[in-house]
Amino acid sequence: DDARSGLVLGSGDCIAVDERCSVAGARFLKLADGRGWVFETKDRLVVMSEVRAHIQEPRDFARGLWHYSVVCDDDVEIRAGPTYSDEARTGLMLHPGDCIPVDERCRVGAAWFLRLADGRGWVFETKDSRHVMAQLR
Repeated sequence: DDARSGLVLGSGDCIAVDERCSVAGARFLKLADGRGWVFETKDRLVVMSEVRAHIQEPRDFARGLWHYSVVCDDDVEIRAGPTYSDEARTGLMLHPGDCIPVDERCRVGAAWFLRLADGRGWVFETKDSRHVMAQLR
């Protein structure tokens, strides 16, 4: 407990890692930005999972700043992580026409998810082959 920094990663946060190690049966990841270490596994529970870019395919993850607008006619519920899962619903909504800044984009399978820059969570770019969000240029 003395080694805790007080910084907390939220569900769905993506991090860059530059080192891994195991200590007393737990695996740790060193944050590339120098903030410290986090559990990869603890007590046989997977705490962090890896997202990788494929060399021959477009990148599956990107950090930056983009602006998107809700282009569907329905409200879009924000998720706690990059997933369609009902368990990840936060109860927070985006409304048709809302313009929001996005600071991370992540592809899971064939779907792209967008992390809201204000930290509220993630939304999907498409659902059931319909565009939900569109990037503003």
